[in-house]
Amino acid sequence: MLLWVLLLDVPALLSNLREERAWLAVGERTELITGVWILAISLARAQQPPFARFTDDRSLRVVRVVFGLALIPIGLSHLVYPSAIAYVPAWLPYRMVWLDATGIGHIAAGVAIVVHVFPRLAAILEATMMTSFVLLIHVPRVFAAPHDRTEWTMLFIAIAFSGAAWATARSYRRSI
Repeated sequence: MLLWVLLLDVPALLSNLREERAWLAVGERTELITGVWILAISLARAQQPPFARFTDDRSLRVVRVVFGLALIPIGLSHLVYPSAIAYVPAWLPYRMVWLDATGIGHIAAGVAIVVHVFPRLAAILEATMMTSFVLLIHVPRVFAAPHDRTEWTMLFIAIAFSGAAWATARSYRRSI
């Protein structure tokens, strides 16, 4: 996944710095990478050598900052692409407000994690929001179209994003 970002997404981003889709691609994949990275640090801490040098608090802080930075373009996409309102459940009133609010929520969580202001709370709120997307958006869409591979794919991707956010939130339990 890291090679994908470095070899495919970053060159596309560098050639289209004004295109939010390029930032979003880097942000989404980086969020997944950091979630796995944080899980790897947790596992390595349990195992200790030979991975102890990769599990210090400094490396964990770096990964958390990268996670926070990844959330910012994800939040911006909610603000830049009003067509994403199609994913907001029709039964919710003020759907555009929800779309904007969740975008601002992603950005606020990312900034809070980067600048280390209530980072654990920000990570928990981000994880809760991502989990609510799974439950309120993706699960009902899969039930409505159980044979649609796209809906299943989006569900599993949303679950992976939620997992990355929960891994980040949990990482604040043990260290600074």
